[in-house]
Amino acid sequence: MKKYTVRPKTIVSYHDTAHQPEQKRAYCALSLWNRNFYGRRLTALLKYLDKNFTDSLLLTCGYLYRFNYMLSGYSEDEAVRLAQHEENEYIRNELQSLNHYPSIRLLKWSEITQLEAFNPSLAITKNFLLNHQDIQLDLRDFSRKYVSKKIADGSISVSKEKAIELSEQFLIEEAACFNMIINQGHAVDVYPGVVMPILNEIIKGHYPDAPAGLKKRVSIEVVFNKKGTHRRD
Repeated sequence: MKKYTVRPKTIVSYHDTAHQPEQKRAYCALSLWNRNFYGRRLTALLKYLDKNFTDSLLLTCGYLYRFNYMLSGYSEDEAVRLAQHEENEYIRNELQSLNHYPSIRLLKWSEITQLEAFNPSLAITKNFLLNHQDIQLDLRDFSRKYVSKKIADGSISVSKEKAIELSEQFLIEEAACFNMIINQGHAVDVYPGVVMPILNEIIKGHYPDAPAGLKKRVSIEVVFNKKGTHRRD
């Protein structure tokens, strides 16, 4: 039976951490379609968060995933229903042990978007991302690659241009959420995988006019190891 440990692979921060207060509040956005957020890998990730941070938010992305269902041709209302049903099933099946980790709290994406600070963060983030031509091109390229994969596996039922537009909306809303969460004190983004490149370019200081939260973000990409080994599974 496989058991896993979690270790940081890369840490990106613009700040000189030797002269910054120790960052002890984190967040992790759970991708419901990523195997790293299931079973023993998820358990290892929860243990890592609980051990290394005093206060962590688990963001379940059900409402955000409405964009993915809309790619398959569902209306927005039906997409919301399906995405939130999937989220609720995930919570019921995978997060039963969450009460064992008192330092970790669960926050649904639909709850995030109802917070007073969300809409201002969305407006600021969208304005920033769309007012830089190079960022627009990066968003479009990132979305085009994602959509091309979806077209190849036959899961797109809208036009390619519409699919790219929905993918870009997904990325903008995701970045706006992170900006808000960080502004509220959870600066460390823990994720087992690669994030949108522009987010790390911001924290390296390349965009001084970026939203304040995104500039303060600390990105920790983590990887999983089988216990007793040093290789990634």
